[in-house]
Amino acid sequence: MPLKNKVYLLLTTISGLEDVLIEEISELYGNTIEILESRRGWIIASIDSNSPSTLIDNLIASSRSLERIYTILFRTKLEIDCIKTAIESTSIHSMFTPYTKFAIKLDKEKYVDVDSYQLVRILGDLVCNTIEKRKGYRPIVSLDNPDIEIYCKVFNRELIFAFDITGPKALHFREWRVYLHPSTLNAIIAYAMARLSKAKTATRVLDPMCGSGTILIETGLAYSKPMLYGMDINIRHVEGTLENIRRAGLESRCTLKVGDALSIREYFDLSFDRIITNPPYGIRELSYCRTLYELYEGFMKSALEVLTGNGYITLITPRRRLMKSILRKFKLKVVKRKDLEHGGIRATIFVLTSY
Repeated sequence: MPLKNKVYLLLTTISGLEDVLIEEISELYGNTIEILESRRGWIIASIDSNSPSTLIDNLIASSRSLERIYTILFRTKLEIDCIKTAIESTSIHSMFTPYTKFAIKLDKEKYVDVDSYQLVRILGDLVCNTIEKRKGYRPIVSLDNPDIEIYCKVFNRELIFAFDITGPKALHFREWRVYLHPSTLNAIIAYAMARLSKAKTATRVLDPMCGSGTILIETGLAYSKPMLYGMDINIRHVEGTLENIRRAGLESRCTLKVGDALSIREYFDLSFDRIITNPPYGIRELSYCRTLYELYEGFMKSALEVLTGNGYITLITPRRRLMKSILRKFKLKVVKRKDLEHGGIRATIFVLTSY
């Protein structure tokens, strides 16, 4: 990969949401950022090197689907001689002082047959040897508190050597989150659900099992048009959602109630063109009813009663078999389906309509 006149970036997101990230970046920056390659959970992009720092800062500040951002130093074959030559050919030494501490983070895709511990040791030695040769001292290795984190992505017998410029926290950690639900939804997934639902054009968006309000807040921060409505059966979660809503500056657009998602009409005498939610899929369903099927069936019946004729119901669940039964029972059409993998759980976003 040539690195002249361009800055190359590796951008990560939730596995399965690469196209959401690409669409968002294209909307924000047009042709300023060129997408070169897309793989499960990450993409490679290039930007003009005239003002890369400003653009990268803006990207970190504005993207709602970006998890981490890395600048790529080189990409080469997963062969020691190739890696050694690549490291020695870079200006990596210019980033180090005698007091600079560094660490190497290896991200190896499962199918690549290589000893991770041994590869990290080899990479560390190559970096140290290069610095010592160029500057006369060996840098300090610090796994707990590095000044520089070198990120190495291994896939298809290739290695990408990059630097993490995101900061100490991944970008899905939002500043507005002051109350944390026990089963809080990742904010990137919440944003993706709103985007896939086309919430940008919605008038009223409802989350009847709002937890800590992640879906409502990500929808409201991304799109200025829809009014936001939320409810939860647990009063503490509703109070927590209100705390988060206030922190996000969305209080004037949001209405919250304590209520049962299986009886939405009892709490809202309104219709909604978007209903977006993260229903329970484990022990949490005991708050609503005895079984998951009863919960999903009751929720869907209740949601359809308040959904506008051309509206969408969007939900995320790992219970695909259960959803097949629900889709058949209510004769729902799947407008979009997105399979994700996050935190060791495989889940699916369904965007549904009844027309």
